[in-house]
Amino acid sequence: MAQRRIKSSADNKQKGSPSKAVEKTSDRPRPVRVRRPKSAAGRAAAEAEEIRIRIEKLAYELYQRRGRQDGHDRQDWLEAERLTLSQSAATRQDGLNRRSASSYA
Repeated sequence: MAQRRIKSSADNKQKGSPSKAVEKTSDRPRPVRVRRPKSAAGRAAAEAEEIRIRIEKLAYELYQRRGRQDGHDRQDWLEAERLTLSQSAATRQDGLNRRSASSYA
């Protein structure tokens, strides 16, 4: 089987050779990709990942506040998880309260 040699940009810059322009093969426009809204499962997965990242950052912050003492990683994670999830629940509840209050107006 014959091997093909891939031309590099250095091959095109030989002495005296002009740069080659890329020729367009057709006049048809390229198809445009339309972003579809994420499915409910996709949104849930993205939200779960966002929450995990917040927990991770808060757990590290708790570790730093403790003076970077080893051996408390699980305790820091669980505390960060508790704080993050309670904050998320409060935010959701606040959003529900605002929606129900606006429906009465």
